[in-house]
Amino acid sequence: MKSGKAVGPDDIPVEVWKCLGEAAVEFLTSLFNRVLENLEKAYDRVPREELWYCMRKSGVAEKYVRVVQDMYERSRTVVRCAVGQTEEFNVEVGLHQGSALSPFLFAIVMDQLSEEVRQESPWTMMFADDIVICSESREQVEENLERWRFALERRGMKVSRR
Repeated sequence: MKSGKAVGPDDIPVEVWKCLGEAAVEFLTSLFNRVLENLEKAYDRVPREELWYCMRKSGVAEKYVRVVQDMYERSRTVVRCAVGQTEEFNVEVGLHQGSALSPFLFAIVMDQLSEEVRQESPWTMMFADDIVICSESREQVEENLERWRFALERRGMKVSRR
């Protein structure tokens, strides 16, 4: 890395990364692993009917909705562990793990959900499956959190407070 240059779109100078060294790499790795772990849990809970609805509401062409439906139709999986693996079983809810398309599909669902809820909140920030709600008072934050909880639960998902 050449000094005096930014390493990427973050515009953080190379000197900062050199100064932070291995500690920054460990922190970022830990952060990204937590984000991925949370995403997997969120992906597991997206109801398929909600996915089709959100795709259509987002303006995705019907032929592409049908292509994705075909990918998910009769999905089956096994669970592997140290002593072997289970029999195959149907997977009827959630997004495919490891699919390059899943983050996009999840974003479509969350975008539609946020359109419904965000109108009530003066400032909401979303990243992947994390939502930050800011408001004038604790009561307003609690009210907005309750709106999110209701909207998520209505769609078969849930809020996890950390």
